[in-house]
Amino acid sequence: MLHRFIGCVALLTFGLLLIAQNSQDSAIKNGETLKITVYREPDLSRTITVKSDGNLYFPVIGNIPAEGLTLSQFSRALQMALTSIVNNPLVTTERAEPAK
Repeated sequence: MLHRFIGCVALLTFGLLLIAQNSQDSAIKNGETLKITVYREPDLSRTITVKSDGNLYFPVIGNIPAEGLTLSQFSRALQMALTSIVNNPLVTTERAEPAK
């Protein structure tokens, strides 16, 4: 009986995590402000607003398309762009402010 209860709690927790991840990973819109963290690179971590053309200007790299991508897709794209500057970059992106 206890094993079934623990199993149900684990499934419920996993389901809630998936729902939370899907709501966090909806498409980026122009005008949104994103908090970008580059692990162990504080000079590259910053908060930037997506421009009206859907791009985001990231210093050292230039314009990067952001609109229409999910947060994880954008993080991967930025990570790829940073590989020429940083050895094995790890990038996380989260919403700082919604579009106005």
